[in-house]
Amino acid sequence: MSNDIFEGVFDAKPAPVVSPGLGPSGESPALDDHREGVRRALMGHVEREQKKRPNPFGFQSKPCDTFGLSGAAPKAPKRKKVDLNPWAQRWFTKRGWRFTRADRFDHALQRHFDFMGIFDYVCGSGGRTIGVQVTTYEHAADHRKKIRESKGFEKAKEMGWEVLLLLAKRNEHGRFDAVIEWMTNETADTSWAWGNAPGMGE
Repeated sequence: MSNDIFEGVFDAKPAPVVSPGLGPSGESPALDDHREGVRRALMGHVEREQKKRPNPFGFQSKPCDTFGLSGAAPKAPKRKKVDLNPWAQRWFTKRGWRFTRADRFDHALQRHFDFMGIFDYVCGSGGRTIGVQVTTYEHAADHRKKIRESKGFEKAKEMGWEVLLLLAKRNEHGRFDAVIEWMTNETADTSWAWGNAPGMGE
């Protein structure tokens, strides 16, 4: 027999103290039931939202240029702008006009700037100087308005220039015909009337 009076006192773990109406943790079973109800309600809410919006973070299901960060559909590629310069230059050459390209391109701004605000080309023929704006037939009204409201238009007339709006109109064969408008009709001479005929379907 051991003489140690404390032998066995600390060997066994004491039984949990359970107060009336409380669980083993010392908390009310009603509180545990309440927490479980909240947890189930939250899980049910998440499941319902996922069914409404399967992709809650807005990521694209397919790779795109935006990497899914914006949630927007990939943008369609921009339609390439038609370069009318080769067509216009052939038109000038076939009529025996001397020409120089007068607009400039600003690389910093990535924009073209017309000479005097309205001219893409300055041409010469038979002692005449012609300032030419080139555009498509669909944009005729906008460019006509631009020319008439420009200070460059008044300046060109003061210098005795002719001002021509050269329009590229696509025909049924997919090629361009030239439709021309003299913006200085009051000074244009009748010998140029041939120029109002359609182009050669280039």
